[in-house]
Amino acid sequence: MKKKSIWWLLCILASQYTIAATPVANTPVNQMDYESIHSGQIQVNAIVFNSPCNWSWQGVEHILLTKCGAGAEFVGVSTTPATVQFYDIQRGHFFPLHFLQLIDGNNKIRIPWAANKYRLLRLEVGYE
Repeated sequence: MKKKSIWWLLCILASQYTIAATPVANTPVNQMDYESIHSGQIQVNAIVFNSPCNWSWQGVEHILLTKCGAGAEFVGVSTTPATVQFYDIQRGHFFPLHFLQLIDGNNKIRIPWAANKYRLLRLEVGYE
């Protein structure tokens, strides 16, 4: 019994000398100090579907994008987000960018009023 109590007394005394100086952990205050090695860059490219359109000239005021859409499986269900921009080839001028939703089938694109007098225009359509 005496050996057991001496053992406990030694453990208690030893533990008193091994206690940390402060109870607060020494963690850096700034996040950058301890997470800089874990920093990085992730680039993700994803395409759900691509739905290119054909085009046809509709007089002076409109261009008709034909056969647009995600396909026969999605008729009437989905639209295709797209950006449309006209470019004046002669002057090197971009007209404002327009965001629109292309429905399945035919879509009329109105030519900007300021672009009516130019002969050489390029239409850029970006599918998102």
